[in-house]
Amino acid sequence: MVIGLFLRAYKNYNGLNYIHLSNDSNNKFTVFSGANGAGKSAILEVLDYYFNTDRDWNLLKNGKRDEALIAPIFLLEKSKYKQKMFADLGDILWKFSKKDASNIPALQEFVNFKDGLKKNIDISKYYLICLPYLPYEKDLDASKIDSPFGVQTLNTFFATEVPDIDIKLHIEKLRKEIWDSYAYIYFPVETSVSEATKLYSTKMQYLMGKDIVSEIDSVLDSKIIDGKESIVSFINKKLLDFIKNINKSMSEIDDQYSYKTSQGVAQKLSTKIIREKIIDTYFATISLKKTTKDLDILSSGEQRTALIDVAYAFLTQPDKPEYEVIFALDEPEASLNTAACFEQFLRVSNLANVYQYQTLITTHWYGFIPLAESGTWCHIDKEEDTVSVFDLSLAFDNRGAMPDDIEIKSYFDLVTSILSLSRTKKTNWLICEGADDAQYLKTFFEIKKRTDTIILPVGGSGNVIKLFNYLSVPVQEKSEQKTLNGTIVCLIDSDKQRVNFEGYSNIGNDKNKKLYIRRLQINEDEIELLPLEKSGLYDQTEMEDCLNAKVYFDAINKHIENENDPKIKEIITYFQFNEKSKYAKVSKDLAFLKLQDIKGQDEKQKIYDYIMESLETKNEIAKIYSSLSNESNIPKWIDTLLALYK
Repeated sequence: MVIGLFLRAYKNYNGLNYIHLSNDSNNKFTVFSGANGAGKSAILEVLDYYFNTDRDWNLLKNGKRDEALIAPIFLLEKSKYKQKMFADLGDILWKFSKKDASNIPALQEFVNFKDGLKKNIDISKYYLICLPYLPYEKDLDASKIDSPFGVQTLNTFFATEVPDIDIKLHIEKLRKEIWDSYAYIYFPVETSVSEATKLYSTKMQYLMGKDIVSEIDSVLDSKIIDGKESIVSFINKKLLDFIKNINKSMSEIDDQYSYKTSQGVAQKLSTKIIREKIIDTYFATISLKKTTKDLDILSSGEQRTALIDVAYAFLTQPDKPEYEVIFALDEPEASLNTAACFEQFLRVSNLANVYQYQTLITTHWYGFIPLAESGTWCHIDKEEDTVSVFDLSLAFDNRGAMPDDIEIKSYFDLVTSILSLSRTKKTNWLICEGADDAQYLKTFFEIKKRTDTIILPVGGSGNVIKLFNYLSVPVQEKSEQKTLNGTIVCLIDSDKQRVNFEGYSNIGNDKNKKLYIRRLQINEDEIELLPLEKSGLYDQTEMEDCLNAKVYFDAINKHIENENDPKIKEIITYFQFNEKSKYAKVSKDLAFLKLQDIKGQDEKQKIYDYIMESLETKNEIAKIYSSLSNESNIPKWIDTLLALYK
């Protein structure tokens, strides 16, 4: 994946810039926001230039051609790139330090990013490679340009680290290898949707994971005539026999007459000629339609929706393309009504977070901040000439660093979309804390055949409560209540630290029967759903506490079986399932476990840390638990939750 890039002299990017895309191999969703003209789309455009070369370099106004540079930073799994040429340069950048950066701001930024990346991944499994491209290098005097990196500091560093390698030639070979193994699919905001969705267009073939040319050629060249002859050969043979018979007839009148091809013209039809005719006369006439209507006559919003629908449909197929796909999209919300924004952004983020395609977007719609489960958010401030970078899973934990008014706008945009969608069609909502909570709840609702509910994780009880309050103001209006076609329920854990409810004036107000907030609470051996109140029963309760004990025990064991951690595998054998446990009660000393070996008497905390401290582990356990769930083992409190939906 492309994890960052250096950029210089493109559009409004003056001087050397380092642009951050991701800080983790699993973090594949990147969102660029900012005012018009800030430089959001320029980043997606210049990557399109790098990978596809079907656009011109948009040189900075008054910029110099010998300064033009794009240098993506690739994070590559060593297991997928085993050629020696990758090994020769793949580990060098990991050594690049602030001392090497020579006080150049962009290089200092890169070092900060790299050092953060080291904390998130096992660098022994990845290459970190910079593969620059200098757009005007061939037209310039070599002495006037810093080759091959376009940055003298990097040239000097690499020349010192690998003095015996021709760096320039090496980079050219690596770049070609990368270009052959990547497909960068970019849809600008002004994309002609009808043209982009033609089956023979390059972008559509990337999305489908199929090459129309190869598919047609395969059919034409396959020996399908009695298993011995191809269609092309058969057609040529029949055409030749046809001409021979005509010429025979002509010779009976005068043998000086005959039909022949002109000099220099092929005497036989080639696969290429037939294929081009098939594309021109068949595929060129086929276009995507919606209920018999051409896309061209649909509204701009409908066209934008169709574009994302098509991309999503092909990229989510079980058979993934053999190449690495980077999906880039300008303003998914362009021309869409507020109800559609939510659904479109959910799909786009799912391409990254669920289907693991690197996905880059630009936007003016800030509802994605509480909506996105993970990703990188880069907010470009044109006036201040700054770029603020946030981890989307922690965005609201860093509110002090968030740009002015963005937090309020993000909630406003999301609330507006939720209400608009609820007005246009019957939609129930369940707003919860994390992605693992959502996984459990989705499974329970599916088993109960309640598919009319959108389950939305927003990252933490504070965000759920805040969203509840933003929703409660309009929902209290009688006119609004009449237009809503569903029920909204907000569900939170009972955190170890009791939430301070001061300032949340609407909490506990169930009067309108359209909006509820409930807190999971252990009460002896039962799970209750309680309104939020400043007093009353309160004991730490997490989603994992409220799960079926036996199913959770089996899920934990199944997950540990697949791990390469011999210590945790040994520790779990010291315990068996506690038959007296109804609910898992993970936060209550792992009540679902019963000691069966004295060696485990001091080891419970290690199991707790293992299953609760890593979000990735929690999500994986949630998936296993879901696969083991059925009607007979769904927790009883789910019926109480479902009863809130009329």
